Amino acid sequence: MVLFGLAFMFTRKALVSASIFTLLSWRFFLAFFLMTALRVLGIWKIDLKGLPLSLLCIGLFQPVMYFFFETTGIRMTSVAEAGIITSMIPIVSMIMAVLFLREYPAWLQLISIILSVLGTIVVVLGQDITSPTFHLLGYFALFGSVTSAALFMVFSRRTVNYSSSAKAYVMLGVGFVAFTAAAAVEHLRNGTVVKWLTLPAYDMNFLGAILYLGTITSVAGMWAMNLSIERLGVHRASTFAGVATVVSVITGVFIMRESLTFAQVLGMIMILLGVAGVNKFARDPNKTEKQYAKQA
Repeated sequence: MVLFGLAFMFTRKALVSASIFTLLSWRFFLAFFLMTALRVLGIWKIDLKGLPLSLLCIGLFQPVMYFFFETTGIRMTSVAEAGIITSMIPIVSMIMAVLFLREYPAWLQLISIILSVLGTIVVVLGQDITSPTFHLLGYFALFGSVTSAALFMVFSRRTVNYSSSAKAYVMLGVGFVAFTAAAAVEHLRNGTVVKWLTLPAYDMNFLGAILYLGTITSVAGMWAMNLSIERLGVHRASTFAGVATVVSVITGVFIMRESLTFAQVLGMIMILLGVAGVNKFARDPNKTEKQYAKQA
């Protein structure tokens, strides 16, 4: 999540000279190419075992549907509205985990999850005072991104027969195909195909951004994200998303020279306390639901 938090800064720099699909196409091309090269050279062993539908669903939910809905929603609403709605990912992930995985949070974990979400909302409101748009379609799109992120975590958790490397590899491959196709349609329509294909050669800011986003954030970040879901479970892993918010604020203050408000500091403290609480009060996987009920 530290890597994803730093990604916001590089994304903002890249979007100065490129559209979102241009950025995503180059980002996932570079990531998929790198991971394929490591696989072919035998440096990173990735066994896909027939590429089942569950792996493709992981790639469909994250990054394709998530980025599509998030981008659409952000275009139709304000930054604050988008930040508040997407902060609900831990809560929706918790509900999905209960419904599909039968993973039940402890009461103190539930309180910690809510605290972390409220902290994210405080941070968002502390840095953006844009009036609400009340754009219903934009809200639906943002909730679509939240649902996609939650379903990704559920499918990643359920797909136990495949390694985190295999899951990350399929995610990058599906993202590469989808976003390259979208960028191709966009640039064919605008007559800017050559500019799209040569952009990293003459724009050093864009090149630096996709090198970070494509190698470190996408490859290492998505592998680590799948690994954390596998080892920690949906409840604990989803709450760490707040750490990305904290890192993005700190990066903005110390590198981008943005202002820091008291509300942001308070929100970051709430996020970190929430993350700590979710992990400290995690349930013992060896205990059953009846044992917890009896203990309560």
